[in-house]
Amino acid sequence: MKPFSRLTSTLAVVLAITGLVVAGPAVAAEESESDTSSAGEVVDKTFDALVLRPLDGAALVCGGVLMIPAALFGSVGGKESVADAWDLLVLTTWESLVDRPLGRWGS
Repeated sequence: MKPFSRLTSTLAVVLAITGLVVAGPAVAAEESESDTSSAGEVVDKTFDALVLRPLDGAALVCGGVLMIPAALFGSVGGKESVADAWDLLVLTTWESLVDRPLGRWGS
């Protein structure tokens, strides 16, 4: 069980660092827009930076790995099937990780 706990802790540290690196520029951009923010917005931004962004990073890596078999099996259906798999597995996760404003999720 010791190697598994070491792997889990390493993965947690990598995901946390990834989330902070990706969320850093977003935090700076958000701070320049408004100097006053309510406590709810601070909680939303903190939760987004520490929890959701690292999970989005992990989902992006998993989606990239799953894209290989999806492209192989989807190629039977043509170019549109592969493009749909790309949009679902990689592009939407990338947009959620990088393009989405910090502290805002959903519609």
